[in-house]
Amino acid sequence: MNRSSFLLVCLQKIWREAKIWSTLDHPNVARFIGVYYEQDTQRNGIPRLVSTFYRNGTLKDRLVHIHNNHERRQLLLQFLSGLDYLHCNKVIHGDLKPTNVLIDDSWNAVLTDFGLSYVLDAHGFTTTTANAVGTLRYMAPELMNPANTSASALLPTVQSDIWSAGMTGLEILSGNVPYFDQKETGALIHCICRGKIPNRNSYRRVSRETWPALERCWRNPGERPAVSSLIEFLR
Repeated sequence: MNRSSFLLVCLQKIWREAKIWSTLDHPNVARFIGVYYEQDTQRNGIPRLVSTFYRNGTLKDRLVHIHNNHERRQLLLQFLSGLDYLHCNKVIHGDLKPTNVLIDDSWNAVLTDFGLSYVLDAHGFTTTTANAVGTLRYMAPELMNPANTSASALLPTVQSDIWSAGMTGLEILSGNVPYFDQKETGALIHCICRGKIPNRNSYRRVSRETWPALERCWRNPGERPAVSSLIEFLR
């Protein structure tokens, strides 16, 4: 791919993200302000997406300092509230994980990074990029090992978002990454593709009452719950 083609692809991705993000308005979704153009050395106008500045960093950063289980539970509910809003508006996030959740000035969780997102049934919002599959530890097995080899098989879905939400919730509640005992990438992929879920013994901080809700997120795609039912259960 030459430089011009690469630049065109990047611009298309940026504009698609801006198009989706600009439609969203929820307390648990990062606020979109607009697009800023910056000139590079060859005087190409490069768009930059502008958002509110979240000085408290990411949820991943915040979890290290939280020793209160109630606060962890509240952050999980805020994260799920943002995701429920997305799904109610037919937006698939596609890359849910603690580093894609920011902390606002009131110490609330807000979803961000819509680079892999798309809108269901909306022309101009979709992507057929086979590389748009998210991050391994949080990724649903069907995106790693789809039933067919078409590019569309690798598109994230509501169901794959739910899987990733369960993995993100696991890390929020426990402080440990999903598949904590899998250190090598190859072994991790093999484990997920075989349908194995995280080992309960590695996440003792998660209560016996809450663990079944996370397990529901890791069922086969058609058996995973809606975000709204997860919120109801946790409350």
